[in-house]
Amino acid sequence: MAKKSKSEGSVFYNKSRKRWTVQYYNIDINTGIKKRKTKDFKTEEEGKTYLRNIMYQKQNPLYIEHNGIPLVELMKANLKMKYDTNLISDAQYVRTTETIKSIEKSSIAQEKIDDLDSEEIQEFLNSKKYLSNSSIEKIFFEFRQTFNYAMNKGYISKSPMLEVVKPKSMKRDKKVRALTVKEQQEFTDWLIKQDIQECNQLYFKD
Repeated sequence: MAKKSKSEGSVFYNKSRKRWTVQYYNIDINTGIKKRKTKDFKTEEEGKTYLRNIMYQKQNPLYIEHNGIPLVELMKANLKMKYDTNLISDAQYVRTTETIKSIEKSSIAQEKIDDLDSEEIQEFLNSKKYLSNSSIEKIFFEFRQTFNYAMNKGYISKSPMLEVVKPKSMKRDKKVRALTVKEQQEFTDWLIKQDIQECNQLYFKD
């Protein structure tokens, strides 16, 4: 039996699909036309939870501007929140901005957070195995942080990242050996002995 509310959409059992269907409406920001949106769930409770999340999201400026909250926009909002509250340094802000820019180049960046599932995110991450493990870690971390932020804001009830596995790079990790105390001292002594003008001439020599 259908359970409807004109102001909040509806949740009803679809016999042909054998699923619970959520139905709600959005106003297209470009045409002003009211569009119906639907999504299916295994249980009635999952459908109700999804509809509650959508209704809550609709109060957010990001949702109003984009008819939903795109992944990349939420990433930027989360970064701004952390920076404005001094949770991250200037250097961390710059590094994270670069990570978000790399994600923004892909189609997944514009997908709505409530539409993304673990399989799609896993496929995206698997496509980045050509990158270093360090780069993959940064992207994986950004996804996880963003969906945690979405949960804390009440936009989603469950993070799809719970079922996502961080892939391993096809590249070998570079082994970096730190200088010993003796080597550091020898290098410092060598630098002190160098003539600055001679070094500049060698460096800027054509």
